[in-house]
Amino acid sequence: MSKKRILKTSSLLVFLVMVILYTPLSAQQKYALLISTGNTILDDQPTHSEYWYDLFLIYRTLIENGFTHDNIYVLYGNGNDFASAYADYQTAAVFPGVAQIVDFSVSRTDVQNIFTWLANGNAAEGVTKIQDGDFLFYWWMGHGSIQPGMGVCDYRAKIEVTNEYVTDTEFAAYFGQLPDCVVKTDYVMTCHSGGLIADLEGLHTMIHTAAPCDTGTNSLTFDVIHAEFSYHVASAFREEDALGAAVASDTDLDGLVSAGEANDYVHTNMTTSVSQIGDYRNIAPLIFIANAQPDALIPLQGVYSRDYAEDDGTEPSEYMSYVWYHGPDLWVRNFDDGITTPQDPEFGQPNYVYARIHNIGCALLNNVTVDFSWCTISAWASPASWNPINTLTVNNFQSGDTKVISTAWNTVPAPGGYCLHTVLNAPGDPNNADGRSFMDNNKVQINVDVVNNVWGWRKNFHWLLENALESRAAVDLVIEKLNVPFPTEMGIKLPPKLSFKRAVGGEIKQTEEGMVFFLDPRKKQAAIRGIMLEPLAKMDASLSVVTSKKMQIGEKIIVKVSEQHKGLEVGGIIFKAKTAPKHIVLSDFFKRLGVAFRELEKRFSIKVAPEIFQSSREVRREMIISESGITPDMMMKLIKLEEKAREDLVKHMKKPELRMFDLALKNSYVALKEKKEGLFVESQEELIMSTVPMFMRHMKKMK
Repeated sequence: MSKKRILKTSSLLVFLVMVILYTPLSAQQKYALLISTGNTILDDQPTHSEYWYDLFLIYRTLIENGFTHDNIYVLYGNGNDFASAYADYQTAAVFPGVAQIVDFSVSRTDVQNIFTWLANGNAAEGVTKIQDGDFLFYWWMGHGSIQPGMGVCDYRAKIEVTNEYVTDTEFAAYFGQLPDCVVKTDYVMTCHSGGLIADLEGLHTMIHTAAPCDTGTNSLTFDVIHAEFSYHVASAFREEDALGAAVASDTDLDGLVSAGEANDYVHTNMTTSVSQIGDYRNIAPLIFIANAQPDALIPLQGVYSRDYAEDDGTEPSEYMSYVWYHGPDLWVRNFDDGITTPQDPEFGQPNYVYARIHNIGCALLNNVTVDFSWCTISAWASPASWNPINTLTVNNFQSGDTKVISTAWNTVPAPGGYCLHTVLNAPGDPNNADGRSFMDNNKVQINVDVVNNVWGWRKNFHWLLENALESRAAVDLVIEKLNVPFPTEMGIKLPPKLSFKRAVGGEIKQTEEGMVFFLDPRKKQAAIRGIMLEPLAKMDASLSVVTSKKMQIGEKIIVKVSEQHKGLEVGGIIFKAKTAPKHIVLSDFFKRLGVAFRELEKRFSIKVAPEIFQSSREVRREMIISESGITPDMMMKLIKLEEKAREDLVKHMKKPELRMFDLALKNSYVALKEKKEGLFVESQEELIMSTVPMFMRHMKKMK
């Protein structure tokens, strides 16, 4: 048993028995593990005396913040306290009645042992088994270096007393013995200690190191010699330095210093190196070592899916730096094949929606529900518009695990594009009411992905300009060219009679198709400011893109269209157009055309629809075989059949839809006359889009 505990046990035995009888065993405990790897023999010796001075100052800081002597485990030198000449660093002077603060000597074996004893308990050595839900403050002091022959961030720490080393992978294994639900703050004072961050940072672990993995750090004289990093850590948590001068570490002035505030203070005040912080879940602001339960604010249970590749589950996510409505943890496949490459949903057939979910809690979870839903593509994330696809339940979800689940989507209601959503609910971690996924790590959404197009052809992307509020609202429509390799013709077709204040980055013109905002090809961004929308308004809009003839096959144009309300992004869409060989684009188009008319026949008894479906299949087959284009005879045959289809469609279409259908037929005739395949495909795509409201009304009627 350690010397510290032998000296305390006899005098406190009766008291401890009474405490054990009346104290719940499940109460959270806060522990500290302090390891100083040298042995101080003399005062005031640089790179020597700090082993004791830093250890004592950190130990004193913890006692002042409510840690008990019995719950602080100290490995130092040869196992004995140093008899300093300075009263502020003498155990007897600062802690009357405590014989010594050191528990064990320090060697590789001692380091291995203390982690094993913490993980399993060791009554003979006076080490309590650390439990799920407990908190651990960890500090290491010594020299560090790069492992010989390894990369710059392959780290090792030296134990000065024994001339032994511990590597980063060994540290990871030591900490890996501890229960998943132990929250840890790790402070590492060595050169090159940044090499530990990738190994120790975790869901419930924050690590702060004195230096990057390729840099050293130094000591300075304060009251006595200290490693600069350790001195500032102690000063931050004490809110005063060793000389008694106040330090401004409590930046929010709430009377408590969080680990986050301490980290900021240390990082700002370091002069001999740049300290490094690893805290991808951002738990440091939620940890207060002065509290009885330092980590009480950290959710111990939780699930999330990513809004973007770098998303770590922090709420809110970095919506200003990343696109948050194209999450990589949600995608569609046209077949249940398990492939992770996204596809656009195919109308007229079953599709499959996949979700990737992560358990960022520290406990096994059961009864995690995943709600899948869809809506028409909109630039405002509004749960009121979401239509259910299915709800799945996930059980036996281990801490730190990731699962991929999928469900069939049999209700793609019409041709066109859609937004898809997942909403996660777990015991202790329900979703919130906000539809913007960056405000809730339990939500993810995606929208349209890649559409193939031919050089010089126009592609129209349709979406809803929306106001999800129950009051009139002014919104800004912002268009950003995320990737446009060459000057490209782009325009936004706007709803009729749209009221707005001004347009920037382009020019508004009236055309036969209505009001169009033509974007300046020289500018990366454009916007329409102050658009007034009525309560719960949903208005049709479209983006037209003409791919440049300078683009290579497979090269993409990527455009972001978003709505902002009161300066905050409330939703958006990513549109992608990829250049592809003409026969592939035509093959895809004729598939869509045929499916649309096949479904028109099924749902509305359009008599000529089967003939259009069959003609589309034959043309598509010919194009796949011969890689040919559209002949004037093909165009004429389809136009004539569609004119006959109009005789039945007029019974189901509303006037604006019929006008859109007629304009599409008119433009198809122009394409025929001018022998323009691109214009023909564009007009036919618009003809298909004119039928979408019919399909939507039919879907609601079937519910």
